[in-house]
Amino acid sequence: MKNLNLLVVEGNLQKENDTFKKSGIPTHAESLKESLSYYTSDLNIDVFNPCSELSFDKILPNVKKYDGLIWGGSSLNIYNDCIEIRRQISFMKECFNNIKKILALCWGMQVAVTAAGGEVKKSSNGAHIGIANDIEINKNGLNHPLYISKNKKFNSPAFNFDEVVTLPEGAINLASNKINKIQSIHFKSGVSDVWGLQYHPEITYHKMISLIRFRKDRLINVRKCFKDEKEIQNHINFIEQEIKVSEKDSRMLELKNWLNYLKAAKLKQSFDFAPVVDRDAVCRWHARQAGHGHDVATDCYHEACARRQPDFADLHVVSLGRVLQARISRQAERGLGHANW
Repeated sequence: MKNLNLLVVEGNLQKENDTFKKSGIPTHAESLKESLSYYTSDLNIDVFNPCSELSFDKILPNVKKYDGLIWGGSSLNIYNDCIEIRRQISFMKECFNNIKKILALCWGMQVAVTAAGGEVKKSSNGAHIGIANDIEINKNGLNHPLYISKNKKFNSPAFNFDEVVTLPEGAINLASNKINKIQSIHFKSGVSDVWGLQYHPEITYHKMISLIRFRKDRLINVRKCFKDEKEIQNHINFIEQEIKVSEKDSRMLELKNWLNYLKAAKLKQSFDFAPVVDRDAVCRWHARQAGHGHDVATDCYHEACARRQPDFADLHVVSLGRVLQARISRQAERGLGHANW
């Protein structure tokens, strides 16, 4: 299978990213790319910052080529009207018309909700500073592919002062905690299937601690989240305890599940547009292999499409293969030369 084409949208102003770099802190786009590389190198990633572009004329003609979009975090507040925020909302609306799969993280979720007609306000129950505790997946979330294999209650890196207060039409809330009633959502807008998270599975707790130290003056004097640096250090100590028990694979499951979702969609598209083959011949081959006890599940897609085996196994395709193999085996036992697909 060909590489996935991803567009990563950087939500911060360039000035903020420049100060990050001077302090040795990766930008949010850089953190995303690093986390994605943990799961696969089979990605073509472009980064785009709507804040820095006076026009979208260069990117819009090619935006349909992307299999998915990930929109990351920002230090902006969506209700503070400025040209940079208006550009981001405008670009999100363009993406709704062109990109089928969107993962919107923290600020990205707030932009997506606003662009789709929802509302974001300052959180009435406080803020997440580096960590969100006791996020609980609800019934909708437990049945959603976003949370496959995820613990029902978990902690996560997070940094937000605002929250979604009104969902877009048709949106479903998937998880909550005591700070934000809406921690994750799923909705559709235009051609886009949007998964939104208020927290940051893609960012490490170590980076969150760096951000807290980087923003300590603002957190004390502007945000009024802490009285002094001693309180900040106590909070950092609390996060460091979480680091000791946190597991990377569990923390980033949402990112992995979304990538699998993209892979499954791309494989399905390849399957849908596969060339016509002699299905009887394929089934006879499978029947012969099944008769010799050969496991043909992972070859199912390869044979059905008359193509080479995919570069990676996808659970959905393997499951399909299991079903077809079982059918073929039953047909072989009855001495039939074909199966009903």
